[in-house]
Amino acid sequence: MNLSDPPEPYLLDRPWSALLFDEPEHYERVIAKLTAFLEANPTHVPALNNRAIAYWEIGRLDEALSGLALACQHAKHDPLPFKHRGMVLHQMGRPAEAVRQFRHGLEIAPGDAPLLRTLAHALRDAGEIEESLEFFSRAIRASPGFKQTYLDRADIHERLGDTQSAESDRIAAQSLR
Repeated sequence: MNLSDPPEPYLLDRPWSALLFDEPEHYERVIAKLTAFLEANPTHVPALNNRAIAYWEIGRLDEALSGLALACQHAKHDPLPFKHRGMVLHQMGRPAEAVRQFRHGLEIAPGDAPLLRTLAHALRDAGEIEESLEFFSRAIRASPGFKQTYLDRADIHERLGDTQSAESDRIAAQSLR
């Protein structure tokens, strides 16, 4: 792969949640190619996001975080960079900051079920149990066929002492394939 070649089109067409390469060297090449592309296109959100994802995949969280901050500055209509930045912050043990990023993403896409779930998890981990319940419920309304959300909400009901609702959610989860 020649660094003067443009990045693969899929790295420029949209922000990705994961890049599935086998070796760290593949991520390093993607980072180099996207960095070269970004020198001429510094506000290209998919390239900013995907370079940050490559950093994240190889454990370079600070670089991922700063790259996602740039992507968020330019992502006017795409919640994904906010979701990813929140996920990195959450992984770094900063759930309250993650919550703020997820909320920004939900301003763009209020019915995004995966984003609602990630916000609910971050709220739970930040100790905001009752608000976490609200967002797990919103995620279920947005995507009622996702079994794990019912199980996660059941856990929250259990923590709040509502064993009957917890059992109802577990039964609902069992009915899903």
